Amino acid sequence: VGLRIGMNLLAVLINILVVFSSTSVDDDADFDAGIWFLGSLILLLLLLLQVSYYFKDYKIHLLATRKRAGARAKADTNDNVAQTVADLEKKSINTVRAYYYLIHIVFAILGLAHSPYWFSFHLVDIVAQSPILLNVLRSVTKPRFSILLTMALIALVVYYYAIFG
Repeated sequence: VGLRIGMNLLAVLINILVVFSSTSVDDDADFDAGIWFLGSLILLLLLLLQVSYYFKDYKIHLLATRKRAGARAKADTNDNVAQTVADLEKKSINTVRAYYYLIHIVFAILGLAHSPYWFSFHLVDIVAQSPILLNVLRSVTKPRFSILLTMALIALVVYYYAIFG
């Protein structure tokens, strides 16, 4: 949790710097060095998050396997641990959270290599961490069909106003 909070604070700081920079983002060398430093820290934190995510799952599965093995022979336990590691590799690579962190890593690399505006996508993680903001997002996405119909009605009203107004 601490790594995600640190990454979010750095993302907010980078975006504040980008918004309030007095010069063009591409012209100032000191600005580029600061963005490069903060962006590198974000990338480092994201890599640590990805690695800790895999190791956390590895530890949980390893402990569960050892508990299940209990009184079995040592050779049998080693076979179970090897099987658990193989199962974990399949499970960990194909989870939504793994792809989520990989997408964040790609945005961090694009922010460092191309433009600091790519760091704005890291602000989405703030929504993912807050239960209140997730409820706001659910309240908009759950009744999406009625919201779509409301948008169609608004488009019709604007169209009629443009024709007859």
